[in-house]
Amino acid sequence: MLGLVGNSGLVEPNDELLLSILDAIDWLRREGGAGREIKGH
Repeated sequence: MLGLVGNSGLVEPNDELLLSILDAIDWLRREGGAGREIKGH
């Protein structure tokens, strides 16, 4: 899953983006065999 923010315009993730990421993580853990580790960059 990828959520992008920048240094102008969208500089902080909004609730919609955060909820989408959480939903994707839940799905990947449930259906895709993803582990518990989450890394940022």
